[in-house]
Amino acid sequence: MESANHLTTGGQAERVIVISLVKSGTHLIQELMVALGYGMYGHSRITDDIRPILDQDTRWRIARMIYDEPMLKLLGEASEESFLKTTDEAWDAYAMAWQMKFGMPLVNRYGAELPRTELVERARSRTVSTDFADTPPGVCWIFIEFDVKKIDGRFLREWAQTGVSRKTHNSARSIDRGFKRGSPQKD
Repeated sequence: MESANHLTTGGQAERVIVISLVKSGTHLIQELMVALGYGMYGHSRITDDIRPILDQDTRWRIARMIYDEPMLKLLGEASEESFLKTTDEAWDAYAMAWQMKFGMPLVNRYGAELPRTELVERARSRTVSTDFADTPPGVCWIFIEFDVKKIDGRFLREWAQTGVSRKTHNSARSIDRGFKRGSPQKD
C-alpha cells in the first residue's frame, strides 16, 4: 500500500506489504527489503537482526493500545531491559492481531494456542478500529498468501481510498508479465 502521503522523505513507502509465494525466492525479496532499510515481519524466517526496530515513542504507543493502566504504570517504572522485553511482547501481540486482520491462517501456522493468548486477544479487540497507516513505519510485512476474501474490510477501504496500490508479487508469472510490458507490473 503506497500513496504520496505514505512516503518517507526519501521516496520509499513507510509501510510495505510483500506477497511472495512459497519457494519463489522469498529470501531474496526479504534481503532486498532489509537492504532498503525495512524491518521484516511475517511469514518468512525472521531473525532478530532483521526484525523491525521500534523507537521509544512507537513502543509506548503500542503498549498503550495493548496494556491496561496498572501495567502501563509498572512499565513506566521498569528497567530498560524489562521495558524492551515487555514492549516486544506487546509488538508481537499487535502484529499477530494485524495478521488476523489480513486474514492469515494463524492456527495452521502457529497452532491454536498462540493466536488465542490473552495478550493477542486484547490486541485484536483494541486494534479493530485502527488503520494500516497506524502501524509502525519502516516495516515490511511479508506473506506467502493474501486472500482478499478474508481480509478485514476496514483495511480494504483504507487501501482503496489512500491512492494507488502497489504490491510486490514474487512469482515467475508476474515477473514475466512485467518484463514483457517493459515496465514494472502495477496491480
